[in-house]
Amino acid sequence: MRHASLLQIVDALGAGQISSVELTRQYLREIELTHAELNTYLQVDEGGALTAATASDRRRGRGEALHPLDGVPFAVKDNIDVA
Repeated sequence: MRHASLLQIVDALGAGQISSVELTRQYLREIELTHAELNTYLQVDEGGALTAATASDRRRGRGEALHPLDGVPFAVKDNIDVA
């Protein structure tokens, strides 16, 4: 799913072709492989991301996804106040 569009990712999650946990692990692996060279992220919460992905997969499995984007990993730029 590395070069997939957001729509393709949402469709794959909805169709059960990939789980949020699998998708999150793919992105975490990409971050790990490229961070040393690109220094892209100030902080990566692997545990939190996987916990959220697991919860999303459970909701989706019960047909209770919060939103079509529920379970799609994303990054927040460090200049955005989220507190």
